[in-house]
Amino acid sequence: MRPKPPYIYVETSLTRPTSITCAAWGGVKFKFIDAPPDVTALPEAEQIAALAALVLQHCIDMGGECPLFGFITGYRFVMSESVSIRLATDGTVVEHCGAFQPPFSVSLEIGGKAFKPSFTVSR
Repeated sequence: MRPKPPYIYVETSLTRPTSITCAAWGGVKFKFIDAPPDVTALPEAEQIAALAALVLQHCIDMGGECPLFGFITGYRFVMSESVSIRLATDGTVVEHCGAFQPPFSVSLEIGGKAFKPSFTVSR
Protein backbone atom coordinates (compact mmCIF):
# COMPACT_ATOMS: atom_id res chain seq x y z
CA MET A 1 0.00 0.00 0.00
CA ARG A 2 1.30 3.44 -0.89
CA PRO A 3 -0.14 6.92 -0.89
CA LYS A 4 -1.41 8.59 -4.04
CA PRO A 5 0.86 11.19 -5.66
CA PRO A 6 2.12 13.66 -4.85
CA TYR A 7 4.24 12.17 -2.07
CA ILE A 8 7.89 11.88 -1.08
CA TYR A 9 9.50 8.47 -0.70
CA VAL A 10 12.44 8.21 1.72
CA GLU A 11 15.36 6.27 0.20
CA THR A 12 17.41 4.40 2.81
CA SER A 13 20.54 2.30 3.29
CA LEU A 14 18.59 -0.86 4.11
CA THR A 15 16.42 -2.53 1.52
CA ARG A 16 14.74 -4.67 4.18
CA PRO A 17 13.52 -3.41 7.55
CA THR A 18 15.31 -4.45 10.72
CA SER A 19 11.98 -5.86 11.93
CA ILE A 20 9.66 -7.22 9.27
CA THR A 21 6.81 -7.58 11.77
CA CYS A 22 7.06 -3.94 12.89
CA ALA A 23 7.29 -2.76 9.29
CA ALA A 24 4.26 -4.84 8.33
CA TRP A 25 2.27 -3.53 11.25
CA GLY A 26 2.81 0.10 10.33
CA GLY A 27 6.50 0.91 10.07
CA VAL A 28 6.41 1.51 6.34
CA LYS A 29 4.87 4.91 7.09
CA PHE A 30 8.41 6.08 7.89
CA LYS A 31 9.26 5.65 4.19
CA PHE A 32 6.70 8.26 3.06
CA ILE A 33 6.24 11.99 3.62
CA ASP A 34 3.25 14.06 2.57
CA ALA A 35 4.08 16.52 -0.17
CA PRO A 36 2.27 19.84 0.11
CA PRO A 37 -0.92 19.21 -1.90
CA ASP A 38 -0.57 22.31 -4.07
CA VAL A 39 3.17 21.91 -4.77
CA THR A 40 2.61 20.48 -8.27
CA ALA A 41 0.78 23.67 -9.29
CA LEU A 42 3.92 25.76 -8.62
CA PRO A 43 6.53 26.53 -11.29
CA GLU A 44 9.31 23.92 -11.20
CA ALA A 45 11.87 26.22 -9.53
CA GLU A 46 9.43 26.94 -6.69
CA GLN A 47 8.52 23.25 -6.40
CA ILE A 48 12.18 22.31 -6.01
CA ALA A 49 12.77 25.06 -3.43
CA ALA A 50 9.75 23.94 -1.36
CA LEU A 51 10.73 20.28 -1.58
CA ALA A 52 14.39 21.00 -0.82
CA ALA A 53 13.45 22.78 2.40
CA LEU A 54 11.03 19.98 3.34
CA VAL A 55 13.47 17.08 2.81
CA LEU A 56 16.39 18.89 4.41
CA GLN A 57 14.32 19.60 7.53
CA HIS A 58 13.04 16.00 7.57
CA CYS A 59 16.60 14.64 7.40
CA ILE A 60 17.69 16.97 10.23
CA ASP A 61 14.63 16.14 12.37
CA MET A 62 15.21 12.40 11.88
CA GLY A 63 18.93 12.64 12.65
CA GLY A 64 19.68 11.22 9.20
CA GLU A 65 18.00 7.90 10.00
CA CYS A 66 14.70 6.27 9.09
CA PRO A 67 13.30 3.98 11.81
CA LEU A 68 13.58 0.32 10.79
CA PHE A 69 15.33 1.18 7.49
CA GLY A 70 18.76 2.61 8.38
CA PHE A 71 20.34 5.82 7.14
CA ILE A 72 18.48 8.20 4.87
CA THR A 73 20.34 8.23 1.53
CA GLY A 74 17.97 10.45 -0.45
CA TYR A 75 14.40 11.21 -1.37
CA ARG A 76 12.14 10.74 -4.36
CA PHE A 77 9.34 13.20 -5.04
CA VAL A 78 6.59 11.31 -6.85
CA MET A 79 4.59 13.93 -8.74
CA SER A 80 2.36 11.50 -10.62
CA GLU A 81 2.25 7.86 -11.65
CA SER A 82 4.70 8.65 -14.46
CA VAL A 83 6.97 11.43 -13.12
CA SER A 84 9.37 11.54 -10.17
CA ILE A 85 12.41 13.56 -9.08
CA ARG A 86 15.30 12.17 -6.99
CA LEU A 87 16.66 14.53 -4.34
CA ALA A 88 19.78 14.31 -2.17
CA THR A 89 19.45 14.61 1.60
CA ASP A 90 20.31 18.31 1.34
CA GLY A 91 17.46 18.83 -1.13
CA THR A 92 19.49 19.23 -4.30
CA VAL A 93 18.10 17.59 -7.43
CA VAL A 94 19.93 14.38 -8.38
CA GLU A 95 17.86 13.54 -11.45
CA HIS A 96 14.44 13.75 -13.09
CA CYS A 97 12.99 10.25 -13.46
CA GLY A 98 9.98 8.49 -14.88
CA ALA A 99 7.52 6.26 -13.06
CA PHE A 100 8.40 5.02 -9.58
CA GLN A 101 7.07 2.09 -7.59
CA PRO A 102 8.25 1.69 -3.98
CA PRO A 103 10.45 -1.43 -3.93
CA PHE A 104 8.53 -3.38 -1.32
CA SER A 105 5.20 -4.61 -0.16
CA VAL A 106 4.25 -6.05 3.19
CA SER A 107 1.73 -8.54 4.44
CA LEU A 108 1.18 -10.26 7.74
CA GLU A 109 -0.36 -13.63 8.45
CA ILE A 110 -1.02 -14.97 11.94
CA GLY A 111 -2.62 -18.34 12.50
CA GLY A 112 -3.60 -18.59 8.85
CA LYS A 113 -5.41 -15.25 8.92
CA ALA A 114 -4.06 -12.49 6.69
CA PHE A 115 -3.98 -8.93 7.99
CA LYS A 116 -3.86 -5.95 5.70
CA PRO A 117 -1.39 -3.40 7.02
CA SER A 118 -2.59 0.15 7.02
CA PHE A 119 -0.94 3.43 7.71
CA THR A 120 -1.54 7.10 7.35
CA VAL A 121 0.98 9.42 5.86
CA SER A 122 1.43 12.54 7.92
CA ARG A 123 3.59 15.62 7.83
